[in-house]
Parts: sequence; structure tokens; C-alpha cells
Amino acid sequence: MKKYIVVVMLTLFWSCKNETDTKVYTILSGKIKNSTAKDFSVMSSGGFSKKIKIKNNGSFADTLDIDTGVYNLYTDQNFTPIYFKKGANVGLVIDEKNADSPFVFSGDEADLNNYYASKTKKETSFSANDNKLFSLPEAAFVDQINSHQKELEKNLDTYKNIPEEIKKSELRSLNYNRLLKKLIYKNTNTNNNVVTQTSKDFNKEIIDINLNSGDDYFYSSDYRGIVNQIVYEKAQEISTKDEVFYFQAFVRASGEITNEKVKNELLYSNILSSLPASTTKKIDLDKFLSLSTNKKHHKEVKELYNTVAKLDKGKPSPVFKNYENFDGSTTSLNHLRGKYVYIDVWATWCGPCKREIPYLKKFEKQYEGKNIVFVSISVDAQKDKQKWKEMVKKNALKGIQLITDNEFNTEFIKGYQITGIPRFIILDPKGNIIDANAIRPSDEVNLKAFFDKLNLASL
Repeated sequence: MKKYIVVVMLTLFWSCKNETDTKVYTILSGKIKNSTAKDFSVMSSGGFSKKIKIKNNGSFADTLDIDTGVYNLYTDQNFTPIYFKKGANVGLVIDEKNADSPFVFSGDEADLNNYYASKTKKETSFSANDNKLFSLPEAAFVDQINSHQKELEKNLDTYKNIPEEIKKSELRSLNYNRLLKKLIYKNTNTNNNVVTQTSKDFNKEIIDINLNSGDDYFYSSDYRGIVNQIVYEKAQEISTKDEVFYFQAFVRASGEITNEKVKNELLYSNILSSLPASTTKKIDLDKFLSLSTNKKHHKEVKELYNTVAKLDKGKPSPVFKNYENFDGSTTSLNHLRGKYVYIDVWATWCGPCKREIPYLKKFEKQYEGKNIVFVSISVDAQKDKQKWKEMVKKNALKGIQLITDNEFNTEFIKGYQITGIPRFIILDPKGNIIDANAIRPSDEVNLKAFFDKLNLASL
């Protein structure tokens, strides 16, 4: 089956329209019901992040120093895109127990924000049947996604006070939503674990997509997902065929991207994800600096390089101390000295993580009694600790089962620059790094060959 990796959130992200430099604040105020949370988050793909504090009576009010654009609002239970215009006054009532309509906006751009909330719920509901959807025959699949697009367009038409330019962008985004589903289908539709070839007519729309629309790239996460996935697939093909490292293959694959802002963002996102695990870090850094024209990205990637250079083979591993064990005890990394350590960073909500479990259990059994210990570290929230314990018990997970005390926000997780999971790490008996981005258990042949090279002795 052709590898399918696509980082997609079916949401809208930051638009790049900047306003004046004059300090003009946007106001967000309202109330949240049926929640015990102390805050919620407003974020953007442009790097903005702020916690909005909630008072004991559920009310909140804050001023935001932000540019005009689409941001993301996360509560404990729900999510919605939210449009802020610099200087606007946005009202919001959140009801965490209202499954149909948890967000109700008032004030400036209320129609647009209520549309975003409505669209998000419809998309979430449609995506709940993804397994069934992507296993349909081609014609039936096309009918489903075409009907879904028409439903979303009809929903958009019911909101009459959306700015015309944003409505045009949104209509294009709804079409990209459908095309992204086609791209996913093309890569994942299988029959007896063999990818089913899609028809020429099916593929034509994907082939004809313009990859150089800067406006769409910064408005539509679906368009961004399409561009990222197409370039990624080409890079993987080049890397395998020509036996070159990923970032160098990516540079060649992105050659057809001529839009400067789009290319800068592609370079930036790819170097961020590939640099920590790269064995050619300095070469990749120099290539990035020679191609990117974004000086802010230059500064951030140089800082990342200085951090991840510490993760090269032979360097001491970042450590964890007193992580809670499934049995109620605590474990620190230094307790495991004297053995090789294979670490799996995962979470109960992570689908790809759970797909690795059967393979990991097989390796644990195969190497039982050898000089290696298998450690699984969950980044689940502490409030979900019981869910973690239930999954460990239900799946009879072996090895050392640990949970961090603050999700991704711990020295060990941050030390390895882990922003996506699953992530596998292997250390030598002295606690030094062998591979900060080790082979996954599902790659059985290569991981077994790797372990065999270690000459793991029996205890």
C-alpha cells in the first residue's frame, strides 16, 4: 500500500492579510456553560497563541493584539475557527454540552463566525464515517463527496452577511475540501491491502490543481493539505529512487512551486519536521537558508538547529524523572541504565499510535529476556489518566507503561522536539542516543535488522 501521510486538520487557519501597525486591540468576551475549565485557547498557524481566562461564573473577556484573519479556538470539548478583524468586538457563548451548536457568536462578523462553527460541526459529522467512505467503490465515493460539497455550499448560502471576498475564498475552500478527499482516497482505497487504481477522469482534477495560489494557501487548510501532500509524495519518490536524504529530495520536489510565500512556508514546515531526525542537519540548514527569503524563519530554524544538534547519535539523551507508572509507582530514565531502551511516545487519542500496538507487542515478546527494555510514554492529559489506564489494561500492554505529568509540556518531550506522534527513540545502555527518530515497529523487517545489529545479549 502506498504510504499515506498527510497532516490535515479540517479547519481554517490564519489568513495573511495584515493591517496597520497602530496598536488597535480586538475584544473577545462572553460566557462558557457546562465547563469546569479555567481557560480556553486561541491560536493561529502564524504562531499566535493565547489562553483566555475564565472567571468562576463562566464569563470571560480579553483584548487581543492580533492581525485580521482566521484563528482557531479550542475548549476542552470543542473547536471552531474564528474570524477576528483588528479592532472588532466579538461576543461568544459556549455551551460544552450542546453537541449540535456549542458556539453562538454575536457582535462583529457574527454571521461569518456562526457559519464557521456550523461548517465545522457538519464536517466533523461527515468525517465520522471516514472508514466507510474511503472503502467505497470509486463512483459511489465521488457521489458522496459531491453531495457533501453541495450541502456545505447550501449551508454557506444561508448566512447572508458574510463579506463577499471571504465568501469567494470559502467557496474555493469547499471545493479543495472535496479534492483533498479525492487525494486521500487515491492513496488509501484498498482491496485486500492493495491500493486500488483510480480512473483517469478521477485523477485529472488532482493533476490539474494549481499549486501556486498564495491566497488559497493561507486561507484554506484543505488547499494547504493538498499542496503539502503532493510535494511530500514527490519528495518520497525522489528520496527512494535516487537514495538522497528527505530534505534534499523535498527541495527538488518543490521546484515547481514558484509563489515565494508558499515556497517559504513549505520550506519552513518541512525543515521543522525533518531537521530533528536528519543525519545531515548542517547541510539541510544551509540549503534552507539559501532558499528561504523569510528572515523570521531563518532565525527560528537556526535556533532549532542549535537545539536539535544535541540529539545526534552518541549525545546524552534528554531525561525524564518520576513519570507515573501504570502500577502507581514512578520511573525515571536513569533507572534503566545498563540496558538498551526503546521508547514509544503515544496517546490514547492517536490513531496511528494505536495501529503500532500489535507490532510493538510482537517485538516485546520476541526480545523478552534480552538486554533491552520497552518503554511506552503517554502524552495524554492528566484528566484522561483513567482512559489511559483502561486502554493499557484492555490491550494487555507490556513493557513499562508511563504517562507524563503535563502532556507534551515536559522537559523530555520538549527536549526531543516532539510535536507529532507516534515517535520512537532508542538509547544505548549508557543513556546516549542511538536514534532520536527510530524505526517504527510496523516496519518489522528493518526494525528487526536494526535490533539484530545491536547484538542484544540475554540477561
